Amino acid sequence: MRKNNKKKLLLALTLLLIVSLACGVSSNEGNLETAAAETVEVELTTRAQVAQAETQATADSPLMTATFTSIPTGTPIPAATATPTSEIDCDVAAFVSDVTVPDGSDFIPGENFTKTWRLKNVGSCPWTAAYDLVFFDGEQMGGPVSQPLINSGEVEPNDTVDVSVDLTAPGAGGNYTGYWKIRNNSNVVFELSNGDPFYVEIDVIEPTATSEFPLLLLTPFVIIGPDFNANYGGNYNCFPNNRAMFQIENTGFLTIESIEIFVEGPLGILQHHSIQNAPFKSSSKLFPECWAPGFSSLVADDIRFIHVGLGSLPLPGIPGEATIKVCGLDDLGGFCKEKTINFIW
Repeated sequence: MRKNNKKKLLLALTLLLIVSLACGVSSNEGNLETAAAETVEVELTTRAQVAQAETQATADSPLMTATFTSIPTGTPIPAATATPTSEIDCDVAAFVSDVTVPDGSDFIPGENFTKTWRLKNVGSCPWTAAYDLVFFDGEQMGGPVSQPLINSGEVEPNDTVDVSVDLTAPGAGGNYTGYWKIRNNSNVVFELSNGDPFYVEIDVIEPTATSEFPLLLLTPFVIIGPDFNANYGGNYNCFPNNRAMFQIENTGFLTIESIEIFVEGPLGILQHHSIQNAPFKSSSKLFPECWAPGFSSLVADDIRFIHVGLGSLPLPGIPGEATIKVCGLDDLGGFCKEKTINFIW
């Protein structure tokens, strides 16, 4: 009986164990399924959150773009280049000074004057006689359109030259300026190195009356005395006297009516002194003669040989001297002129 109870108890425990195991297996399978489902749900939830976070981050934050920073490179050192030498122009002038007629010089209407500039050749070509001074602009003042710059030779580079032009002041009062340039032998006109022409500037001053009465200009009376040229004409033995002759040319405006002659020989010894009134002892020809009729006077532009007597003739080759005075009236009256000539006997 007792043995059957043990079998029954053992059987019950075995059934209970089988039931427990069955329940445990079912419970474990349910737990596994639940855990797997929960795991999937968590993973899906996590992925959704990550995707939402990425979407949120993309919407909230601007898209960053990559910035490329260039790597600095070494600056190349420029190669040394030769500085070109400036070439000097062929024809260039420089103003040095006003030799005559400084700027603003005063002239009366119609007055003639000469303007002179001192210029320097600062070009590379010489100026020759083929170069011209040419009028460029302004008041010409009676000057030429062109004239030779120099008459001869050359003006080398860095040399100076005085350039002149004859001008006439205009007929009306005022300030006048004339501009001038240079023209080379190729007909090319050039100016100063600063690009300007050189110029002449004057003021023309018209005479004004100092009172209400008309201005009376008195021309002084100029007395023109006699004038003459004299030369030694030689000495001659005109028997019975020795004579010296002097060629007299009347170069003045007055007629010569009297002549005084002193003749000195060696050591200042007086050889002759005489005063002659017309008719003079003279040859009427342009060469000496021993005997010739006299004539009343020595008119303007006339030439005669005047005779003077000598006691004895000095030796040939000895220096002599003659002082001759001519006058407009007899006996050395009126206006006179005196000259001394030296000669060789």
